[in-house]
Amino acid sequence: MFKVKKPCNNCPFLKNSPMKLHKDRLPEIVEHLDDDGFFPCHKTIDYKEQMNEETGQVTEDLEKNQFCAGAITYLEKHNRPNTPLQVFQRIGRYDPEDYLKHKDKVIDSLEERSIW
Repeated sequence: MFKVKKPCNNCPFLKNSPMKLHKDRLPEIVEHLDDDGFFPCHKTIDYKEQMNEETGQVTEDLEKNQFCAGAITYLEKHNRPNTPLQVFQRIGRYDPEDYLKHKDKVIDSLEERSIW
């Protein structure tokens, strides 16, 4: 779940991300993270296998999907690690320093990406 250590080139949490999002989408993602949610890196999702045809939602596969490094960096940058991050840090499976070295590339606030 923590193999991806840096945000990918079009991570929605990058300051200059080319990914286009609806203006409400990033706040929704952060709210989900604040509620102890998991946000997978889009590059680790197998959309063909994980798409629920009925709901149109992607099912999470925690064995394959990796936690979005940009999301982790955003949470750590704002000193808001959610419960999964705290638990995995305590058991030695996650080190925030792996992600904080990329903090300058990650948005400082949601308003930076709210123009789309």
